[in-house]
Amino acid sequence: METKPNPKVRSRAFSLIELLTVVAAVAVIGSLAVVVIGNASSSVKETKLEQEVTSLNTAIEVFLSSGGSLSDIDTAQGVLTELKRAAANEMQVVGLRGSVVDVRLQAVEDRNGELRVRAIWMADLGKFVLAESDSGVREFVLNDELAKVDYSNVARNTSLIYNDADGWVWETNEFNFVTNTGPTSVVTTNAPTLGTGGTSGSANGSNLNPPIISPGAGSLPLAAFPLQVTISKHSADPVDTSIYYSTQSGTWILYTGPFAVGPGTQIQAYSSHEDPEIGESDRSGAYYLNDIEELSLAITVPKNPITYAEAGGALEEGDYTPIEPLAPITVALANGDQIPARYQDSSNFQVYWTYDGSDPLSSPERQDSGSFSGGYNGAIDYTLPRWDGATLLPVKVVALSNNASVVTNSAVNAVTIDVNLTTLRSPAVVFDSENTERGDTIEISKLVDYGDMPVGARIYYTTDGSDPGSDGNGNPLSGTLYTGAFDPLHGAGEWETGAVINARVYPPQEYAGWFQVSPLTTSDYILPGWEISGEASGWFSNAEGGSGLVSNLWGDDTNDYFQWGDPGSWGTGANWLYFDGSSFENVGSDERFEIGVLSYYNGTISMASAASAVDFTVQLEFGGEAMQFDYGFDLLTTPNTGTDWENADYVWFNDSDIDSLSVGTQSAQTVNLYGSDYRLNLEFGETSADGFSSVDQFHVKEARAASAKLYATLVSVGSWW
Repeated sequence: METKPNPKVRSRAFSLIELLTVVAAVAVIGSLAVVVIGNASSSVKETKLEQEVTSLNTAIEVFLSSGGSLSDIDTAQGVLTELKRAAANEMQVVGLRGSVVDVRLQAVEDRNGELRVRAIWMADLGKFVLAESDSGVREFVLNDELAKVDYSNVARNTSLIYNDADGWVWETNEFNFVTNTGPTSVVTTNAPTLGTGGTSGSANGSNLNPPIISPGAGSLPLAAFPLQVTISKHSADPVDTSIYYSTQSGTWILYTGPFAVGPGTQIQAYSSHEDPEIGESDRSGAYYLNDIEELSLAITVPKNPITYAEAGGALEEGDYTPIEPLAPITVALANGDQIPARYQDSSNFQVYWTYDGSDPLSSPERQDSGSFSGGYNGAIDYTLPRWDGATLLPVKVVALSNNASVVTNSAVNAVTIDVNLTTLRSPAVVFDSENTERGDTIEISKLVDYGDMPVGARIYYTTDGSDPGSDGNGNPLSGTLYTGAFDPLHGAGEWETGAVINARVYPPQEYAGWFQVSPLTTSDYILPGWEISGEASGWFSNAEGGSGLVSNLWGDDTNDYFQWGDPGSWGTGANWLYFDGSSFENVGSDERFEIGVLSYYNGTISMASAASAVDFTVQLEFGGEAMQFDYGFDLLTTPNTGTDWENADYVWFNDSDIDSLSVGTQSAQTVNLYGSDYRLNLEFGETSADGFSSVDQFHVKEARAASAKLYATLVSVGSWW
């Protein structure tokens, strides 16, 4: 008599296998009723996560034994989704046919860079593992919204199924069982036969615990590699337990001590024992990724803006000490401490830059650092040849990755180098005899002993008292190019007994943008002349600054000593200026003479307490007369971020109230001497060791004092006749 299974009856009863499976599943589902722990300590949260992972792995075993598959799942939430699916062929499945976890279960993942214990799905092991990592599942929670999701059913494939046709109650299903193939090789002798873990040993024996891999799997900073990995046996296992490991699914090796791995390394390990009654452990696993670092550049410009001399421009020979060569722009990795030196080579990234403002990522004009290794410290030259006649140098720099698995491109860094205009020094007019006579010649020369006169500078002059002027582009509006000594009265009528020589120095045409035309030199070619002797003095008044100004001058105070600024805790003392006047003898028109010494102390003060300007008055006393001339000093306080000279503060003549060609060195007042009007021109001269000067500027190193001679010239401002 042939029996047929009755589906109706079967739907109302359970086989012994089903009952055992259901009991296990109920225990799993009950354990996955996730408890919400508000403000719990990290240890409590880790314990909760450990319990949940244990329950989930049990649920996975039930799911797989009931014909489920996780072979193509590589995310934690994807695993949970599969565990929630019911069997589409439920009438044939032997085992649990419905969901093995609460359909509301959700994996909360994050990757915030914080190293902590997280659950990581290891697809090759078919289970969740706990490891210290900066990414993975932080916790499992119940989300009521997920109960509304329709989880489609999928067919399950088990080796033993109910027969859906007449005949036997059971039938078999084609099913490929995985056999234990063992390792490919073992690098030490006397190793036991290796398996996939938990399969060897007698039926009555016990299995070893999986070994512990430290550190746990996760993504680590690049600087952490090469990473030292240690593997230890479980504390409950016998002392003579052996551990075998493999990297990248390769050869199994007997573990003898810590070993180093690089980024992207996958490690598997298991414990084994010579006693055949003790079974091999399940496998432990760890996968180490590296954080990909974004390149970041630090650009340092030694000096900006720069002068023609600092840029390496050719200068006239003279009796002066050449300035130090300009240091290049330095380029370094701002995050070099995050990128080990072995990755700092041209195979992993290259640094490119341009001088014309074009994109260094693609410009055909870009330049590069060439081959380098073991660290990066680049240099970019910005001397005169790089400017190509321009007055701005827009430099753009980028680090371009050659290995996207290690580093990514930096942002494009941009810095514009400006020109620090140099005011050319006024020319000197020299007569060829002490007493001017008809037929005498005049020479006009450039002052070359200060180290700032460019090769190719030009002198233009007039003999009628007019100003050669400037067109704003470094060229004169009138006058004659000086080429050698000349007779200012050559061809003039006998009745003409003098001339007024006006001259200026103009820059080389190709470098006009680096200079300002010199102040005007005026020289009267007349006889008889006049001379004066007397005493010079000077004082300061009307200090200006912000609301936090600290000064010894208030209201209408005047003093030959001016102090300003709050040194705070720096202990250097406040800034000060002191003028010490001197006597002069036998000074004539357009004759340069010393009127005293200006001393300047550059202390370290707060910017808020600094003075920005002060008035300076010079008084000349001679022949019972006292003549006063007013000037404005601007006080420039630099931030202390560079070298001594880059940190140097300086004082310079303010030109806001007079013709721009006078650059602040010419007095606003005129005086009448022997029938002609004159202005008093001032200029800085020789300085002591810790200072340097130009015509209108006097610089002093930080926390140093220096002095500069102050020269004056009485310059005619009108026709002598």
